[in-house]
This record gives sequence, structure tokens and C-alpha cells, in this order.
Amino acid sequence: MTLTEAQAMNALARIRENLEARGLGLENVVTMMVYLDNPPGSDRADYAGWNRAYRQFFANTDLTSGDTLLKPVGTAAPAAPQLRNSARPTRSTVEVQSLAAPGWLVEIEVDAVYPAGQNPR
Repeated sequence: MTLTEAQAMNALARIRENLEARGLGLENVVTMMVYLDNPPGSDRADYAGWNRAYRQFFANTDLTSGDTLLKPVGTAAPAAPQLRNSARPTRSTVEVQSLAAPGWLVEIEVDAVYPAGQNPR
């Protein structure tokens, strides 16, 4: 597992916790903005590591059959994702020169919506 992948999985898990504290889940995420910095010694952001982490939480079911799609983590063989979720939020990913805290390689913003008729807490 790459450092970017590990940080992204941690960030997505924290986002999931924050959403759940408000009565929402990752399936309620509609947009996502991701900022990636270059890992140490690299001249390019680790988009592949980010995408592996993303698929552990989003867009990991077949829309036709509903089957869970097996996804790799790092160099491991494909396996069931951490969270089965068919949501496919719109997303943008950009490479940046640096992030707010030294050592951060991933920063993620999400917008989530309450389902119709559900009152925010």
C-alpha cells in the first residue's frame, strides 16, 4: 500500500464517521474535490493509490447486476471493498504543490445531501 493510498483510506474513513454522526453515509456524498501532493521522492502525485482507496468506499458495485466488485489494496489480490457502495459522486482530483500540514499527501472535500424528507439533525 502506498502512503497516498493509506492517507486517503484514513481520510475517507474519517469522512464516513463525520457523516454518520449527522445521520448520513457515504452513499449521500454527491460531489468530491481531492487535492494530492507528490509523495516524497516522486515528481508526480499518486493517482493510482488515490483511486485504489476511493474504490474501497465508492463505485464498487456493478450497476447492472448489483454484484460487489472486488478491488485491490496496494499490491494485494482483489478482495471485497471495505464498504459496499454504489454511489458515484462527481469528483475532481488535482495535483498541488503542497497541502496545509507537512506530510499530508491527500486532502478531500465532500458535499453530501440528506435524502428527500429526512430532516437534518
